[in-house]
Amino acid sequence: MGKRKLSYYHPNKYARSKMQVMRYVTRVARKRTNLEPLGDKCSFLDSKYVGEDRKGFRSVLRYKCTKCHLVTRIDTDMCEDNEVDVNTAMTLGALAGGGGFANLQARVCVVAAKCLQEMAAAVDMHCMTQKTYISYEQKLGLMFELVTLEEMKAAGKEERRLAVWTATCPLAGDICPDEVPWIRVIADGMWSKRSYGSKYDALSGVAFIIGARTKKILFYGVRNKHCYVCTLDEQKQVKRSHTCATNFNGPSTQMEASIILEGFKASEEMHELRYLQLVGDRDSSVYNSLIEAAPYGYGAHYTVQKIDCKNHLLRNYRTWCMQLSGNTQFPLPDGVNKSDSKAVQFWKKELRSLRCLIRDNTKRLSNAISKASTYRGAQNGSLTERTQNLENDIRNATCHVFGDHSKCEAYFCQTVQTRMAAAVPGPSHRADPAPPGQLQVETAPEAAIVNWVPRLQKSGLWGKLQEHLETMAKHARSLIHNLNNNMCEVANSQVAKFISGKRVFYSRRASFNARCAAAALAMNTSGAFRQVVHKNLQNGTSPGNFTAKHSAIKVKRLTQQRERRAKRKSDPAAAQRRRLWSAPNKDYGLEARAPGDRDESVDEPSPTIDQPFTVIQLL
Repeated sequence: MGKRKLSYYHPNKYARSKMQVMRYVTRVARKRTNLEPLGDKCSFLDSKYVGEDRKGFRSVLRYKCTKCHLVTRIDTDMCEDNEVDVNTAMTLGALAGGGGFANLQARVCVVAAKCLQEMAAAVDMHCMTQKTYISYEQKLGLMFELVTLEEMKAAGKEERRLAVWTATCPLAGDICPDEVPWIRVIADGMWSKRSYGSKYDALSGVAFIIGARTKKILFYGVRNKHCYVCTLDEQKQVKRSHTCATNFNGPSTQMEASIILEGFKASEEMHELRYLQLVGDRDSSVYNSLIEAAPYGYGAHYTVQKIDCKNHLLRNYRTWCMQLSGNTQFPLPDGVNKSDSKAVQFWKKELRSLRCLIRDNTKRLSNAISKASTYRGAQNGSLTERTQNLENDIRNATCHVFGDHSKCEAYFCQTVQTRMAAAVPGPSHRADPAPPGQLQVETAPEAAIVNWVPRLQKSGLWGKLQEHLETMAKHARSLIHNLNNNMCEVANSQVAKFISGKRVFYSRRASFNARCAAAALAMNTSGAFRQVVHKNLQNGTSPGNFTAKHSAIKVKRLTQQRERRAKRKSDPAAAQRRRLWSAPNKDYGLEARAPGDRDESVDEPSPTIDQPFTVIQLL
């Protein structure tokens, strides 16, 4: 028998699973049987399944006629140019879920819920090989980078438009003397692995620069110190042609500063903007690098101003207070006769009680600084005057919290307000009227009625408290703006999602780069990540029904979350939630009772000689 002609059929773009394909085969069989016979006296019903050609999740089913021996091939995923093939879609799903090929293999299941191999095994399907997965991941990585660049440029245009529009207001100054707009940005970075505060040897890192107005990423960069192919070639003493992922040779702690400096230098060329105000934390040498490099030149109008993140400053202050309250080796006050055992025991007990007092009021100290910065930031007046008032409020925070209200302002201190309302003679410190909804009155606990300041001063703890508070007062120029870098933390959380919570090593090849690009794209598209990706993969054609529905649900959920947050921010009463008691109890922690411990809440007589324990013999 000579070479016979092959017949090809493919389902529509909605047929993705084998079950749908078999339904399509049935329709083809009926059509061919009734209308178009395959041979003179045979039809498709005379064909039988003879094999399958696999490439990842895509298959070509082969049917052979038992009479004329015609082979019919049915492609389970014969996509057009404007459709996404099943292998690309499955790879995209693995990336979006924070997985990878490690998740495709049953032997290394990191995220079981998103493990494609486990899912494929559950429905008795085959999976793609590692080589196939890597090729599709690289293609998606290039697409992510191109689309993310377009989204960042669009965000830069919006930031520039807002800067120029704001500059038309008399109170704004968002245009440099040479007619170049400037904006405020938020910047931060992260590593590919957790440091736990002691191990700073990550092989990859990423940093973001986000516009303060649009809350969108304007620049991101990735630094890699490792390439798996180069390492393997060095061991085997061979050299292969590949795309090397290594682009950094310095220490891991320098990655963030290197990326952000690169973003500042590229701002004028990329967005026609200058970043003259930087909001960030104080855990790296970013600002020092910017001052030394001077990306926009030297002069008062071209120097980058650093605004420290309010949340990081308050967190550091609470850490200092907790360290002070936990310092059991705090020295005795000067003048205490250490040979006098009674005096030593008295001061040890006094220091212990005062340290517990500081521990219990650490949150109030932090809240006092936070509310003062919120009030002074919204107050009318010059920035210099408001900053000076904030410094005074911060220095007075310990006095207010520990019962000395002689220098308190009425906008915050309930004791001063009570004195003013009752017209009781005493110190009167009136503040400017607060804007509507900006009163920061604190309801003090009963312990605040007692003036603990003299006892703290005698113990020596007061000096340490004031030392830490003076450090916070020096940051009043940053606290007056009441800003934080939460948007960068959101971007970091997006990256953590794409890299499986930093629990999987994705720095072998360019996989970490692709995932960071996908995270930046997801950040800028606000929930429409999958829809944007599918539209670019399909040459501008909108995605299918299920993909569009998934994106719409995600966008709606994000919109509702933002509306709820805005409502809680504008109406503090709506933010009040019922807090459940979460302290250690008898069921968990150090308070948990061991077998044989008596429950003191039950009044039972303890066993004595006359009441021996009952011994139960187990059969």
